[in-house]
Amino acid sequence: MFIKIESNNVFCSEGDDSLIKKIEQEYFINTNSLIQVEFSDCLISNTFLNKVVKFEQLIKLYVLVEDGIWNFMTLYFTKKSHNQFQRIKKLIQTRE
Repeated sequence: MFIKIESNNVFCSEGDDSLIKKIEQEYFINTNSLIQVEFSDCLISNTFLNKVVKFEQLIKLYVLVEDGIWNFMTLYFTKKSHNQFQRIKKLIQTRE
């Protein structure tokens, strides 16, 4: 099963990289490769193009890449993207 991640007010960082960047294009995550998922509230502010963006929730996705190697990606959600956070959380919890 694949989960669609839309680009509306969703940001991400990958692996140990603390650089948070805006998702520019929608993409899909294969839930079959997920080995662990963590949902949490957060209060993080970051500046993008001289505008402060406040994140309220995050999802940390641990993904099996290949040959037992795993990586993780963190998705950050603003107040405007709360509905997308809830949709993804519901899809993942239903899968479990």
